[in-house]
Amino acid sequence: MPQRPVSIIIPVHNKWPLTAACLRSLHEHAPERPCEVIVVDNASTDATGKELSALGQELFSGNFTRIRNETNKNFSGACNQGARAARHGVLFFLNNDTLLTPAWDAPLFAAMENDATLGAVGPLLLFENDTVQHLGITVQPDRSLRHLYAGIPGAHPLARKRRPLSFITAAALLIRKNTFFDAGAFYEGYVNGLEDVELCYRLRQAGYAVSVIPESVVYHFDGQTRREITGAPKNAPILSRRCPDLRRPEYHHTVLADGYTPFLGPFFETLLQPAPERLQTYAPLLAAPEAGRISEILDKEIYLQDGYVALARLQQAAGDAENAFATMTRCVRFHPTMAVMETLRDMAEKAGHTEAARECGATLADAREKLKDSRFFQSRLDATLEIATALEDKELERLAKAWRKQYGRQLLSRSG
Repeated sequence: MPQRPVSIIIPVHNKWPLTAACLRSLHEHAPERPCEVIVVDNASTDATGKELSALGQELFSGNFTRIRNETNKNFSGACNQGARAARHGVLFFLNNDTLLTPAWDAPLFAAMENDATLGAVGPLLLFENDTVQHLGITVQPDRSLRHLYAGIPGAHPLARKRRPLSFITAAALLIRKNTFFDAGAFYEGYVNGLEDVELCYRLRQAGYAVSVIPESVVYHFDGQTRREITGAPKNAPILSRRCPDLRRPEYHHTVLADGYTPFLGPFFETLLQPAPERLQTYAPLLAAPEAGRISEILDKEIYLQDGYVALARLQQAAGDAENAFATMTRCVRFHPTMAVMETLRDMAEKAGHTEAARECGATLADAREKLKDSRFFQSRLDATLEIATALEDKELERLAKAWRKQYGRQLLSRSG
């Protein structure tokens, strides 16, 4: 059976070295199917204007199209423009700050062809250091949008699991052309952010699911191009106006299904720890820690906060201040609490990292100032309980009440 052709659409604005590397990567790992490559140049002023057409023709010959805009139409406008010009019935939107890997396309197409309920799919996106940049976007209990498990090792089982998702990024997204336009394409009122979230919302409204297919891997140098979850400050109000019921918290249910217990920190940030039965198995080791054994466990149990602290203390006691600092730097990535930040500051000072210690101190001072605003905490608590009641979400209600029990006396009694 012939394989369905694909139109690969890459919006660009300057950053020619990234674009050139992306195109060469795409040529090296060409899809195992007919394809065309459409690069939409959003008024670039660097070498893109001079070099793009020649490199595109060299790599893809007649299957390359350059569309030049004299004004910057932003990500959504450029993608829609490329989609309208596409000759094929399947579209793959791709940021130019990406590098493809071998056989990246086969798992994506297989998923779409084997499951008619999938409206869009994307690959597992990794940073250059092989940690996770994107494997889905979730709504936190505080209704903020966050990348799921960002920063964990790309080889970790959590990163290699398919799971139900609410949203995926358009930094690398495969979708049928008719499905894309039936869902309204990308809304062009956003400035480089949230257009993908709204698209996924529209797809789900139409009865489709979206998913990350972790067997497909793409490297994404996030931040090199202007693609963020929130984008410009004006984007969030646009999303709220156009999709008023979109921000239904579901992150806590996702992590519970993955074997982790969520809890709320003082600022209503969602933190994780291993499920209770796993925590119990680690208690003897944490009571009498051994550095080698703890390191081995932390490779598996990324969210075992006490494990990082115990390991850092052992390293510090052994005179290894540098590794103690590195351990707590890793810890704060997954446990951004004030207690962890204080320990990191101390480790930074002992390791001679004065600038890191200063930054930790500034972060802590800012956090302590925010803790004085009782009205913020009361409004956040009330909003969370209201959402939990409206959605009949007992787990969200439990999280909010646990927060009130732990922090209410301290934070709700302060004068704002």
